[in-house]
Amino acid sequence: MANTLKMEKQTLIKQLLELGWSYRKIEREIGIHRETVAKYDPNHPKNQSDHGRISKADNVPTDSYSSIHPQHENRPNCPPSSTDLEASLIIADSAVQNNKRPTRTSQAAPFDTIIREKLDLGLSAQRIYQDLVCEFEFKHSYDCVKRYVGKIKKTNPKLSARIHTLPGEEGQVDFGKGAPTLKNGRYVRPWCFKMVLSFSRHSYEESVWAQDVENFLRCHERAFEEFGGVPSVIRLDNLKSGVLKAHLFEPELNPLYAAFANHYGFSPLPCLPRKPEHKGKTESGVGYTQDNALKGLRFDSLEDQNAHLKFWNKRWARTRIHGTTKKQVWTVFINEEKHALKPLPLQPFQYFKIGTRKVHNDGHIEVEKSYYSVPHQLIGEVLENHRYV
Repeated sequence: MANTLKMEKQTLIKQLLELGWSYRKIEREIGIHRETVAKYDPNHPKNQSDHGRISKADNVPTDSYSSIHPQHENRPNCPPSSTDLEASLIIADSAVQNNKRPTRTSQAAPFDTIIREKLDLGLSAQRIYQDLVCEFEFKHSYDCVKRYVGKIKKTNPKLSARIHTLPGEEGQVDFGKGAPTLKNGRYVRPWCFKMVLSFSRHSYEESVWAQDVENFLRCHERAFEEFGGVPSVIRLDNLKSGVLKAHLFEPELNPLYAAFANHYGFSPLPCLPRKPEHKGKTESGVGYTQDNALKGLRFDSLEDQNAHLKFWNKRWARTRIHGTTKKQVWTVFINEEKHALKPLPLQPFQYFKIGTRKVHNDGHIEVEKSYYSVPHQLIGEVLENHRYV
């Protein structure tokens, strides 16, 4: 029997399809093959016997890799070749440097192919040196390997694709450390929540004492209120407040966060494990806030720190010319993105606590000293219960 995706993942795929995402883009973002994605597309013809592979080429974004290199359009999972990358990078300085003859040959040069293979696996220079010693009886120093690895990285820079989004399409959230703040007679560092709208780079910052799920959702609420709307997709890291279990294909969302997302009408999109670059805008945004707004400061209360963050955002963050877009953040937000956000819900979100209870032999479960009847077929089963607060 073929594997079936969890209902949560099926719902996410359908939501992303409704946003106009191509099969390729969904495969790249959530790790589900586009043929599997096609099975859950209600608008896709059910009988595709004439094609060995199902694609959605008509809906491929113009910024996708296949639009730049059309020769790979019909090759599934085809990474850019070294020839393609070299053709895409024009680095005059490197070309000049490559024509220079080295004054001497590195002792690590005979192992060039091996070193490059290990670098492709993500191994560090220290690990590569250890492997060379154990596997090939390498007699020279670690510094020799370290210098050689440095030269390889300098002449073969890592290529990163810039991810473009439409107005109102995506927001990214993350936590970082806030500035030292007085608490119970001593200075401790709270957590600084940040949400960044990916198109305009307009942001919301707030410091809280804990990363628990309620604080996480309250920060979302206040960010949406500040923006005056809700983005279609929220990209989040695999912190427990949003994702209970990180997984390459089927991450398990916190039920409270899933209910919150449904209430506000956005699709939660957890980053793939160990891929922080997938939410690079908020990763860099957190660092920008820490270095520009909070570094070197202390506050007597959390309220003082949040008042400072609000002033800083209004005076500096939103009025700056962003280094990537070359436009003023606030102008782009007001003129191009704000009207594209989804409207805020009419009713506030009803918070609830999640617990588990075993069904007694009399067909009841006990919650907060109250008893509730359940079908007798569930006697002995452990059930999840939601208690509204």
